[in-house]
Amino acid sequence: MGKKNSDIETHSFPNKGELHIWKAFSCNKKKERNLIGYNKECSISSSSTNGYFTPSRRIVVQIAASYLCLDPKYISLGINDGGKPHIENQDRLHFNLSHCGDDVVVVFSRDPVGFDMERKDRKSDFIRVARRFFNVSEADEIEKHGEDLFLQRWTAKEAMLKLEGSGLRGGLANAEVVSPGYGRVIGRRVFLKELDWPLHYAHVASLKRIVVMREFEFKE
Repeated sequence: MGKKNSDIETHSFPNKGELHIWKAFSCNKKKERNLIGYNKECSISSSSTNGYFTPSRRIVVQIAASYLCLDPKYISLGINDGGKPHIENQDRLHFNLSHCGDDVVVVFSRDPVGFDMERKDRKSDFIRVARRFFNVSEADEIEKHGEDLFLQRWTAKEAMLKLEGSGLRGGLANAEVVSPGYGRVIGRRVFLKELDWPLHYAHVASLKRIVVMREFEFKE
């Protein structure tokens, strides 16, 4: 898979039931735009025209390399048919990520994981969106309680669909928050954990019980 590199910073693998949450807020700083070919969407599946990694892809590669004790050049990322990213030729380290403009967060786990976040100041006609994509009872509840509940439900649903591997194309109506900490996606039980940060709502989803979540700040 590649040669070990004793000179890179290393991190211990997440333990069973443990999630490592890497926050890289404002990843698209002006100084980076000239270095990596600025990509507004921070797409994991594309690189700049100059051949450099976009910010989110580069962040994933560097952190994965630190877990696997490999030179980053030996880390290859792939995308499944549903659009879910993964580390090629690697079944013991999983990740998922979300980005909002300049902010990127990557979650690593021993088991498949889904993650989504949204900014609290996001502007949208949330009632119309809920009526279109959520079931009737969910939309009624959101209309009653407001946009905060909409963003909480949206991030939970998208995290579950990203865990399942289909993303939004899997249909928001197929992902349901059953009770605090639990959900169901296409008939499968899912464990959920909510993250309420100053500027973001976020959820992580896993098929295994989430015991511990540890947060790290990505620095180069």
